[in-house]
Amino acid sequence: MSTQSRASKTTKKESDTIKAQGESNLKEMATVKGKTLFVTVGTTKFDNLVDTVCQVAFLDLLWEQGFAVLRIQFGPLGAPPDFSNESASKLTFEKTKDEGPVKIGRVRWPMQTPKPSQRLLRVEWFPIKASISADLCDSAVVIGHAGAGTIIETLRARAGARLVVITNPSLMDNHQEELAHAMHSEGYLMQTTCKDLLAAFKDFDRVKLKAYPRADAFAFSRLLDKELGF
Repeated sequence: MSTQSRASKTTKKESDTIKAQGESNLKEMATVKGKTLFVTVGTTKFDNLVDTVCQVAFLDLLWEQGFAVLRIQFGPLGAPPDFSNESASKLTFEKTKDEGPVKIGRVRWPMQTPKPSQRLLRVEWFPIKASISADLCDSAVVIGHAGAGTIIETLRARAGARLVVITNPSLMDNHQEELAHAMHSEGYLMQTTCKDLLAAFKDFDRVKLKAYPRADAFAFSRLLDKELGF
C-alpha cells in the first residue's frame, strides 16, 4: 500500500472518529435527564459564588445527587462561569449554542473510582433576565445571594421550594445578614458561606425545610421585626 493511500485512510478514520464523537456528544446532551440546580446572584455580581459552584468537587457532588443541569445567573456586573482553573482535573468545557441571552454548554470530567467513567453536566448561564420565575419553578434547588427580593421570590415561587442562601461579605449589610439568619432560624432555608457550601450541600437533601406562608403578606415583616428586636 502506498504512503498516500495509508495517509488517505488515516485521514478518513480520524474524520469518522470526530464525526462519531460529535454525534455522541449531541446524543448525550439530548438525553441528559435529572434535577436542575439554579444559582442566582441578583442584579450586581457575586463571582466568588459562581467560582465555587464551578469547582470539580462541587460538580462531583451535583452528579452524585442526581443533578443534570447547572444553571447560573451571574449578574450584569459579574463574570460568566469559568472552568479553566480546573484543568488539573482534566475537566473539559465547551459551549454548544445560544438561546437568546442564555448560553448553553457542557462540562465533562473523568472519574477513576469505583471504575473509570465520564461525568457530564449541562451548563446554562446568563447575566440577567426580565424574569427568573420559570427558572425558580423548575429547579430542584436554588442557591442565591442574601438579597430580600431573591429570598422572598424563591420561597413564593412554588410549594416546597428549597433554597440555600450564601452571604456575601463584599456586599453584605447587616439587614441582609440578619434576614438570612432569621429565615434560616425559622427553618425556611439554609444559610451558609462560599467557604462552607460544599460541606453544607452534602447534607442538604436530608434537611427538612418549612414551607413559607404564601398567603400571609405580613409574615416577612413580622419575621424581620422579630429578628431586629422590634
